[in-house]
Amino acid sequence: LRQTGQLYLEAFTMAHNRVFTIGPSFRQERKVSDRHLCEFTLIEFEGRDFELDGLMNNIESVLKKMFRAAHEFVPNEALEQFYLMPFNRITYKDAIDLLNDNGFELEQGDDMSSAEEKTLCRLLHNMPTFVTHYPSNPKPKEGGVIKFFSMRRENGVTLCCDLLLPEAGESVGGAVREGNSTLCKKQFEESYMFDHLVEAKVDPQQFEWYFDILSYGTGQSSGCGIGFERVVQSVLATENSEISIKGAVEIPRSP
Repeated sequence: LRQTGQLYLEAFTMAHNRVFTIGPSFRQERKVSDRHLCEFTLIEFEGRDFELDGLMNNIESVLKKMFRAAHEFVPNEALEQFYLMPFNRITYKDAIDLLNDNGFELEQGDDMSSAEEKTLCRLLHNMPTFVTHYPSNPKPKEGGVIKFFSMRRENGVTLCCDLLLPEAGESVGGAVREGNSTLCKKQFEESYMFDHLVEAKVDPQQFEWYFDILSYGTGQSSGCGIGFERVVQSVLATENSEISIKGAVEIPRSP
């Protein structure tokens, strides 16, 4: 049961540059919530001719096509704004400061909750909002931001972006990948993911093929994963703001 095709897409970009996959993604969600599913549709793409700004441009283009198509079936002003107006872009640091200026009590390094993500969109004119440059601490305190080991890090931040959608929250995650095999492997060995593998007696050597492929490459790729049902939820929320993620799926698979 796959979580992501990302590492394989990164490898394919060495031969084909721009690649994508669409398929089911599975998560071992242990608690009942109105935010998560155990199975959802993940749209992923990866390429070598764009970095973070170019990645966000591509994500925005794809989402605008979705919103424009949805507007034909559910014509309303909110959807029209989504595909006509530029998406917001704000750094993680500035996002935390903005939330704290509006009644929240967050520390730099804290992970944002669903409520905080939705509030951030409301504060920024109810538009889709990219949050960029999250902290790069591989092992933050409990409740802190954790980013995947293959993301590129510079000067204490990660070259990444999350796209928050009004009333749905985080719906897309993307990043520039770390193209240096030695550095990427070091980040892997410093990650909580590595510790969890060892604790579960799963051999971390299963990732060696990935580091081996990186060693033959030149530079890095950039890519993302789009949670399709979250996009559907954001479309439905323009008519009913109370809709949950389970309302965006015909037969939701969840705890």
